[in-house]
Amino acid sequence: MTHHHHRRARWMLLMLVGLLLAAAPVALANQAASSSLLTPVSGTTGPLPGGDISDAPPHLLEAAPVAEPAAYPPDPWRLHATIPTGGRYLVAGTTVDNDNLYIFGGSTGTTYLDEVWHYDRASATWTAKAPLPEPMGNLSVAYNPRDGMIYVAGGWQDVYYSNALHRYDPASDTWETLAPLPTAKSGAAIGIVDNVLYLLGGNGGGSFNDTQVYDIATNTWFIGPAMPVPQHSYGGQVTYRGSIYVLSSFSVNHMLRYDTRTQTWEQGPNMLATRNSPSCVISRDGIISCWGGGDSWTGRSDGESYDLADWPNGSWQPIEGQPMPTPAIRAGHACLGKHLWVAGGAAQSSLYLDMNQSWYGSFVCDWGEPSAFLPLVTR
Repeated sequence: MTHHHHRRARWMLLMLVGLLLAAAPVALANQAASSSLLTPVSGTTGPLPGGDISDAPPHLLEAAPVAEPAAYPPDPWRLHATIPTGGRYLVAGTTVDNDNLYIFGGSTGTTYLDEVWHYDRASATWTAKAPLPEPMGNLSVAYNPRDGMIYVAGGWQDVYYSNALHRYDPASDTWETLAPLPTAKSGAAIGIVDNVLYLLGGNGGGSFNDTQVYDIATNTWFIGPAMPVPQHSYGGQVTYRGSIYVLSSFSVNHMLRYDTRTQTWEQGPNMLATRNSPSCVISRDGIISCWGGGDSWTGRSDGESYDLADWPNGSWQPIEGQPMPTPAIRAGHACLGKHLWVAGGAAQSSLYLDMNQSWYGSFVCDWGEPSAFLPLVTR
């Protein structure tokens, strides 16, 4: 190599190092800007959460042994073993893997429940678990794959709204009480991204537009940017690639997105119908499907879907020819493998369900977390 080539090589190396050094402060500044949009709740200390989900998207499970159906089966809805202790609404649900559904609390219409039930779809059986610390309905519930825990926030018990945050360990069947919510509320949209819990909107005697952010690692709360419009309880939500989507509510059909990476809100296309407490899931390729819910107390049996590839444009599309066996408002639901699972709920005012129904779709559930934390899907 000539002296000229050596000098050119050294010059190119110095340029590359300079570019890398210049880029580092920008990346750190962007992360700091994201976190700086959060305000610590009085008395909290420690670093602000958020702004670092480098191991999250993309997180498709390309190696998972998934056999997708070519089309919907003729009757994609199925009925399963009913809830052992009878009908309930204002019930919350989640899953810890692709085979187990957990439902929490609710109301019979006259009595608020502290019941926790586990449904194992492999054996088609229900098992009672350690009860809630107190009877409660309209809870916000989410599973955190990073620590294997279920987080249960807020709630309503007829005479008051709760500010409690509890953590349930499915492995040991035990409860732990954590730092209380900054504001008592029920029915808030909830999502967990990168070990941070987000509680969005809800009801506390009126519709809220606040964003409450809980850092699981430090047990501390922060306040994030306000929602563009208030979000009453009884909405739906899904989490996908670092963002939480808030879907419809008691009296509106809007669709909002909260990007946890930038701590910003954005509004998408309205849903086709106003859905009071729809049961919503999202597939790994970004298709949101919502079923049921109702216009106030008139239950709906239809569904609609939206492709996030079109965000923030496009439109919701009806899911034709696949009505729910029984409309369900304010039901406990979760995405298990290739199924939307819906337990309990109300078909209409004063008609509370013990039903346990599932919808088999041509999709695979997405949990909003990187693949390292997700179980394989086989059915």
